Amino acid sequence: MNRIFSAIFLLFIASEIHALDLPKSPTGFEWKKILDGKSALLVPEGWHFKHETQADTEAFFVTKEDISANGTFKTGLTLNVLKNIDGKTGASPSIYAMKLMSEIRSRKTVIRSSASNYGPFKTFLFRIRDPDHPETTIIHHVFAANDDTGTLWLFIFEAPEDHWDEEWKKGETMLNILPLETEI
Repeated sequence: MNRIFSAIFLLFIASEIHALDLPKSPTGFEWKKILDGKSALLVPEGWHFKHETQADTEAFFVTKEDISANGTFKTGLTLNVLKNIDGKTGASPSIYAMKLMSEIRSRKTVIRSSASNYGPFKTFLFRIRDPDHPETTIIHHVFAANDDTGTLWLFIFEAPEDHWDEEWKKGETMLNILPLETEI
């Protein structure tokens, strides 16, 4: 198995490892292994974790509010691991990611945007301001497309704009170190 530790928000650390040897979790966080222990997410203490599977998509939620009880959340990280993108859409994951980003950008105010290549991943980062939520929300998207495997990793961290600076401290920590499976 090939894995790559990535600090998606700023950069990927392109060192391959052969076992999921997780670094010590930052103070106030714990690791939650996902995808049969092949990858992991950081979960802030007191936050909630939920996993759902549907067809070729694995969805993971790390939320401040309990979505199992409430059915929704205002602050948290969503990770969708979309498999077989090329087979379903006829486009590579990177092309499909650019299409999704274009659709979102056409309707929302983009605050920040960048693109990079790290290891097998083509990454696209953008942050939007969305006034259409009950409270204006800032949404930070990171697309990590692996065209070799046909998989798109879609990370979305969101929080109400009034609390963004405080909540982004947790979101940035969660996105700074991500052990991603490169063979999925």
